[in-house]
Amino acid sequence: MKSKVIGLAFPITIGVVADSILGLISLAVVSKLSTEAVAAVGVVQYLFFIFNAILMIFAGGATVVISQAVGAGCKEVAEEAAGETLGASLAFAFLLALSSPFWLKSYLHLMVGGNQEVIEAGCSYALPRMLTLPALALSTVLSSIYRSADRPWPTALSSVVTTLVGAIAIPTITRPPLGWG
Repeated sequence: MKSKVIGLAFPITIGVVADSILGLISLAVVSKLSTEAVAAVGVVQYLFFIFNAILMIFAGGATVVISQAVGAGCKEVAEEAAGETLGASLAFAFLLALSSPFWLKSYLHLMVGGNQEVIEAGCSYALPRMLTLPALALSTVLSSIYRSADRPWPTALSSVVTTLVGAIAIPTITRPPLGWG
């Protein structure tokens, strides 16, 4: 049993560390731009933390149902739960992403006390980032599905690849001529 827990925990840890490194890369890049940019990224990162916590509700439910179904040999129930969870989480993510132009400025205003420079920087950083919400939902739920089926490595490797791509893409799209600088 102990080796089973370690076998699941180790790849999950790798994925979490990789995701954290990506956040640090974002902050390191924008720290060279301005204090307002750092504040904007911090406020937007918190928003994504909230989104991720909500997505974990979908993932947690999927983990329970799929694990029980796999353990009981009920492949159809596992597949149905996976499909429903993917559909619901993607619908949630698309709804938030598509509606973000209507509420994002109000959120930023509330969080930064009306600092217009941070609000503008936050909007220019967050609006394109909101388009990644469906990918975040897909990644979160697929991670849960894979772990439920006792296959944690595909998602750990996906997190590592995402971090490597982000380490190149974030500085490229953040600095001139494409980004803020």
